[in-house]
Amino acid sequence: MINRIRLSRKAIPAIMAGVALFLFGCLPGVIVKERASKDRSTVLNLYEAARKDLQAGQYEEALSAFKIILLEYPDFTRTPSVRYDMARAYYSMGDFHSAATEALKWLEAYPDNSIRGDMMLLLGDSYKAIGDWPEVFRWWLNAAREPSSEYQPEGRQEDIDLLIIDLINQSSSSDLKKMAEFGTNSVYVPNIYSRLASLSLKENRLDEAKDFAMLLVRSSREQQWVTIGRELLDEIYMAAARYEDMAGGRSVKIGCILPLSGPYALYGREILNGIQLGMDIFKESEGGQGLELIIRDTKGSTTDTVAGIEELVQKEKVMAIMGPLASATATAAVKKAQELGVPIITFTQKEGITREGDMVFRNYLTPSKEVEAVVNKSIKEMGMKRFGIFYPDNTYGRFMMNLFWDKVEKLGGQITAVESYKTDDTDFTDGIRKMVGLYYPRTESTIENLKRLKMIENEDVDTGKDMEDILDDEGEAFEDIDIDQYDAERSTRRGVEEGMEPIVDFDAVFIPDNYQQVALIAPQFPFNNIFNVPFLGTSLWLSDELLETAGSYIQGSIFPVGFFIDNESELVKGFVESYKNNFESEPTVLAANGYDTIRLIKDILSKNVIRSRIDFQKALSGNTFRGVTGEISFDSQGEVQKEPFLLTVYGREFHPLSRP
Repeated sequence: MINRIRLSRKAIPAIMAGVALFLFGCLPGVIVKERASKDRSTVLNLYEAARKDLQAGQYEEALSAFKIILLEYPDFTRTPSVRYDMARAYYSMGDFHSAATEALKWLEAYPDNSIRGDMMLLLGDSYKAIGDWPEVFRWWLNAAREPSSEYQPEGRQEDIDLLIIDLINQSSSSDLKKMAEFGTNSVYVPNIYSRLASLSLKENRLDEAKDFAMLLVRSSREQQWVTIGRELLDEIYMAAARYEDMAGGRSVKIGCILPLSGPYALYGREILNGIQLGMDIFKESEGGQGLELIIRDTKGSTTDTVAGIEELVQKEKVMAIMGPLASATATAAVKKAQELGVPIITFTQKEGITREGDMVFRNYLTPSKEVEAVVNKSIKEMGMKRFGIFYPDNTYGRFMMNLFWDKVEKLGGQITAVESYKTDDTDFTDGIRKMVGLYYPRTESTIENLKRLKMIENEDVDTGKDMEDILDDEGEAFEDIDIDQYDAERSTRRGVEEGMEPIVDFDAVFIPDNYQQVALIAPQFPFNNIFNVPFLGTSLWLSDELLETAGSYIQGSIFPVGFFIDNESELVKGFVESYKNNFESEPTVLAANGYDTIRLIKDILSKNVIRSRIDFQKALSGNTFRGVTGEISFDSQGEVQKEPFLLTVYGREFHPLSRP
């Protein structure tokens, strides 16, 4: 700046001498050239330093310098290179979205630049890091068509060619179909169609495999591709013939993968008993003709489960798979089954399992279905509005408590009391008293409100306030109590002895626990002066032991089950009798679900021409079947559409409230 000021001062006499000399003389030209020369030298030095930072891995410093150059020297002749290097810096820093954004802007701004191919290659690399493989293919393909540059010398096309072929060989069917659109008339179309045909064949989508094989043959005149296409067509026709043989009754293989050893073996055996009974293997006249059951043991291990699925599909060539049971193994199994393109019907209760894909089905009632049935019955048909929840403080208890609460509020009901207990508790008095206001001491205003409530009940006195208002006042009164000032246990004991009455502001109590705990809990409600309040439960309640130990305390209770052994249906009676004759025990819900599932599969195979796994999957999606567990169909997500049986307790027996 000092030099500029001095030069300007020297120019003053020239200006005074004449305007013409000032306008057309050589001195200002010298100044401009000197300034431009210094600016160019400065920006070049800055750019070279930034590129060295980039090469040295100092990406943030390099990026800052590139941004300064673009801001301070917008007319810099190497701006395209600066912006290219800036995109490289973003990529090297792991900011792939910013790298892709800069690359797209660059390609729009400099459509004819000589390093256009380099930017396309970088854009493809960015999309690969992001995970958008069709876009990777698109930009690498474009880059392969561009000439070499200072950044990518001779031989770049050969390198890109290898990258694209490797990309195609790793891509899924859905990505390959998009690549085929981007690569129309390119040299890679045969690679794409070959891969698509092979994947479709592997996944038993035979019609689709045939279409892609034909496209492969037509896409190239090279003998190599024509030969590969014809070989694929031969394999497809052979596979179709095999499935036609199966449909003709020779033998269809169905896989069964269950825990037959390990901690869940007892449950796995129950399901297998039902499946074998449904296969008719115990009938000499039938013997399961036309259907072959291939069994694999998960051993309760996800590793063994995945290995078993692969063996059933790739070695045994099963049409479909049943199982497994536990959440962890079921998750691993359905992921692998979906990947291999084989329909799988699982018996797990894990919520959301069928979202893994269109090959995944579930034939087992979920907790959500059970709770929904109980709440619908209670609110819609029985007129209940207010509910208490008494739940175990464990994962299952908290999950069921929240599930019940959500379902009740969804139907306009209200949760008015919630208490938990420890799983090892045997005395539940404190929790029950808290639910009905007996645990904490009561204020004078609370007592007065209770007296007024008693008058309304016994004398029908019009106080100008309804019961809900009084109970609301009661709730406010509790909020004013300073618990620390009292000995709660002593006050509670005194209150009970003085005749304090419980505040029962719920129509029913939901207890999501097993029958052993319910047998301990139920008698303690009347012990604390809580009478005539029905309980609501889950399928874990179903046991004759509950009737024997606590039957008189759970009269009128409601709970759901997936299978009811005393159902009057002739179908159920026949199943129960046959099961007892063959296994010398009564069937459980697990056995019933296994029995229904294999009979459902047999029904599909008898009514449909099944040539492939995709045919089976489609038939399964559109089928309705009446089984011992109810009417079975599947929604668009693969979830079973059947309702649980609702049972109640009357006398010393369970009785059905509803039948699906």
